[in-house]
Amino acid sequence: MLALVRTEVDPGGLLDAVFDELAESGITNLTVLRSAKTTAILFEGWAFDPALSAEAVASALASCGADETLLPVLHISMEGTKDEGAHR
Repeated sequence: MLALVRTEVDPGGLLDAVFDELAESGITNLTVLRSAKTTAILFEGWAFDPALSAEAVASALASCGADETLLPVLHISMEGTKDEGAHR
């Protein structure tokens, strides 16, 4: 799950406000990415199921300043190959 917020919003403050709800939803990892206009917070967790918890998490984040929440649509795992000339 990915939350988008304006860069003016402090991601640390936003996360502090919803930390317990995030943890209860099974989120165990997050990554913060930033451009000049937008901060993106990527939420992941081995016990996090967006189908069950995303709505509650999105509501909590919106109440603290998140502009938009994006939900997973497709997940692809990639494996490297030792044969550098191989095409799949």
